[in-house]
Amino acid sequence: MMEMIERMASDRLWIYTALVGSLFGLAFSTYFKSTRIGLWLYGYFDRIVDFFVERYGWTWLQQPTDAWRKKYPHVTKKIDELESRLIKMIDVIKDRLKEFSTLNGAGILIACVLIILFGPLAKIIAYIGLAYSLWQIFKKD
Repeated sequence: MMEMIERMASDRLWIYTALVGSLFGLAFSTYFKSTRIGLWLYGYFDRIVDFFVERYGWTWLQQPTDAWRKKYPHVTKKIDELESRLIKMIDVIKDRLKEFSTLNGAGILIACVLIILFGPLAKIIAYIGLAYSLWQIFKKD
């Protein structure tokens, strides 16, 4: 046993071949996962894992739903910041809606938008009203 350990320590070729082999394996798997057959095999493997999880209850094969939070901590931090800002904005809007001046402003805003959107229709109604009023004026009782 000691002889084998001494030979491994003196002959370091196995280290280099292991490193080069792992680099070639990584390069191949990186290339392979973007090919059609690679995508199919990865999908097939996922289906096999799902089968074992459903059939035998092997939950250790499942990835936690928040695994992306551990994998991408910077994105997680940004999303959490955006969520907290959104909650603050919603609270401010709810507080503003309780004020009477906000309701007046919203009413005026809605009226202006309706006038802008239905402006041509308002002109037609005005012409009809003008014609009806003239008819009422000149009509004999």
